[in-house]
Amino acid sequence: MSKLIIVGDVMIDITAVISTKLNYATDAPGKITQQPGGAAANSAAWAAVFGAETVFIGGIGDDDAGIAARSALTSLGIDTRLVIGNHISTGSCICIVDPSGERTMIPDQGANSLLQAIHLTPDLLDSASHLHISGYTYLQPTSRQAAIEILAKAKSHGLTTSVDPSSASMIEIAGVNQMRSWLTVVDILFPNSDEAEVLTGEHDLTKAAMQLLELAGSVVVKMGAAGAMQVFKDRPAIKVSAPVVNAVDATGAGDAFVGGYLATWLKTKDAELAIKAGVSAGSECVQYIGARPQR
Repeated sequence: MSKLIIVGDVMIDITAVISTKLNYATDAPGKITQQPGGAAANSAAWAAVFGAETVFIGGIGDDDAGIAARSALTSLGIDTRLVIGNHISTGSCICIVDPSGERTMIPDQGANSLLQAIHLTPDLLDSASHLHISGYTYLQPTSRQAAIEILAKAKSHGLTTSVDPSSASMIEIAGVNQMRSWLTVVDILFPNSDEAEVLTGEHDLTKAAMQLLELAGSVVVKMGAAGAMQVFKDRPAIKVSAPVVNAVDATGAGDAFVGGYLATWLKTKDAELAIKAGVSAGSECVQYIGARPQR
């Protein structure tokens, strides 16, 4: 199987699991831990665990967090092509997890802003078959042009491509029409339910997914505990249910889905098997704190 290139954010996650509702302007007791994160880096980690030969392109600071971020990726056998900034910190994200397992995130892009199109080098274009970009790379103004140019380079070189839109709220901030223009003509689009609705204005997920076929060859909607659905232009949709699990932290579940899906799809070209692998990865991820595989 040819290489999978994943481009985008690598972070250090500071996770606060609170035992009550979040109380504005006062306190909420909880437990705080630190883990490797970043949507693109998370997907790369899960893709590697699911057997893909994976390359990760992103930016880190010349700091302890950057050293930890690199180590977390290389320990999984990922080929890390990291841009290192001397005067900027590694990206970080505060993840607040409530008693239901749902998460609220506050990202600081940090050194992810260093990404440029030149970091997708000719040797990678010649050896890879697929390129995936995290939507956060588009949603941050400092890395947006790099994402646009990297996607164009990959497509012109014959790679298949995919994008995860990443954040419904940040899509609204950037502008729905703008986001749609950046996503046009990818092979696979990976929105979650909220992102599909924001991108189309359609509450019915099946209708939203079908509308998004204007932007992509196929659309995979991640539906959380309800599983996932993939729609195509020329064949019936595929739906896969998720198993019932004890969900403690939803952070990274969608990233895990993408990693499991892409690794399996590149190996088998079987969409149903790929969705099942994605659902399996996402279901595993929510059962512990943090967004990376623990195996």
